[in-house]
Amino acid sequence: QVVDPDMLDFDYAPVGRTLQRVIRVTNKGTGTAPLLISRVEIQTATVTAFSFMPELAEPVELEPIGMGSNDELIFDVRYHPREIGTHGASLVFYTNQPGNSVVRVPLLGSSATPARIKVSPESIQFGPVPIGQTTALPLTIVNEGGSPLRVTYRWTGVGLSTDLSALRYR
Repeated sequence: QVVDPDMLDFDYAPVGRTLQRVIRVTNKGTGTAPLLISRVEIQTATVTAFSFMPELAEPVELEPIGMGSNDELIFDVRYHPREIGTHGASLVFYTNQPGNSVVRVPLLGSSATPARIKVSPESIQFGPVPIGQTTALPLTIVNEGGSPLRVTYRWTGVGLSTDLSALRYR
């Protein structure tokens, strides 16, 4: 792997804010051949919410770590959404790496209002339930945020019985 990490997910940033992450490029080779980075660019289908620094004025050679080299190229990648939505792009490295001369690092971020869960009530006490009878109590889950909320459940607790079930209502 030449690039670390091989994907950047900035998660959530509101419009007008900037988040920054680092990508490191090294020559992980065990031979003597230098890794040549000839160009770096951001590719996206829409207006980009991503940028990076430094831009390469000329190609850069990195000696392989197998030769005791500490050569490393560090890029600061920024997510700065200008509009509400989910954003994606790729930071693309053009190299002389045999068999994989173009290395793409997916960039992801969202400026959509995140999901926010509200559960009511916070706990449920069924009390004693005779064998063979059923007791049902409501539990309401509401998404008060602006993005989809994914809900899963599992039963936990002391003396947990398998006699519990959950029904989904719309």
